[in-house]
Amino acid sequence: MKKPKKQKTDRIPKTFAALRAGAAAEEQFDLPETGDPEDDAAQRRDAQQKGRPASATAIVVAATFEAAVPKKLRRRLAHGKALAVTVIVPGPDWVAPVHAYAKSALGDQWRFQTRAGSDRKQSASTGNDEVAHDLSRGSCVMGIAADAALLPSALTRTADIAIRIDPPGAAVLRKAIARFARRSPGELAAGIAAGLDLHAVVAAFRPGTGAPAIVRRLEASAAAERGATERVPDLETAVEFGEARTWGLNLARDISDFTNFKKIPWSAVDRACIVLPATASPGTPRSWRRRAAEFRSSPRRWDPGSPSRPDSWIRS
Repeated sequence: MKKPKKQKTDRIPKTFAALRAGAAAEEQFDLPETGDPEDDAAQRRDAQQKGRPASATAIVVAATFEAAVPKKLRRRLAHGKALAVTVIVPGPDWVAPVHAYAKSALGDQWRFQTRAGSDRKQSASTGNDEVAHDLSRGSCVMGIAADAALLPSALTRTADIAIRIDPPGAAVLRKAIARFARRSPGELAAGIAAGLDLHAVVAAFRPGTGAPAIVRRLEASAAAERGATERVPDLETAVEFGEARTWGLNLARDISDFTNFKKIPWSAVDRACIVLPATASPGTPRSWRRRAAEFRSSPRRWDPGSPSRPDSWIRS
């Protein structure tokens, strides 16, 4: 009995068979193709941030940055090439958080020059070689500082975009509170956080306490900052101050004569006053009299280069 003939099959080398099996497995699992590098970077950032709530600092900074930079400009920053940008922030405490936000939101093509002012070696004459090198290679460069004079001159003189971030107002804080507490606080009073630095604002954002509690903390902190609980009388009508009132009014008049009319030389201005506890009238503490004299004469208007501490320019 004849054995049935075996069907002839094309022999595939082992290596080719392995390749075919690998290709079939790839089709089965539908592996994604590699996309644009910017898209991949954005996906990596999203994956890192998923499941992790944003910090209060990040939320406040993001809302403030979005208010200062229109959406169209943010899109340009995210997809631009060889852009030179300066960002002026409200204070030194904003430099690092804005840097972190921009680095996360704008992509890997950005290089940063951050100047908080704490390093005296950093000035307009430092970092220019890095700025020139990065821009000439097609990277974007962003300088972040509270004072533009601290940024490299090569950046400030050739900036394509200049951004100024103002302290967060009522609209910005309303958005930030809604994002943090997941509930809108409603309309907020103008200047609710006036005078507060970033740390003081963020300190009011506490998890689990609700939007109204955040608003109350901001209001209390701002009131404490501006001394809302202490009334400073008008020196014109504060007759209870006695001789201190007379001296303050005379000082204001002399300063006006010197600065506005040049009627008298600076040497003729009375620049010394000693207030002793023994001369204090009941109910008129020395701090009130000093502050009333400060407000009346407004030294910062006629001597902007003077130190910021009241006791130093009162003594001058």
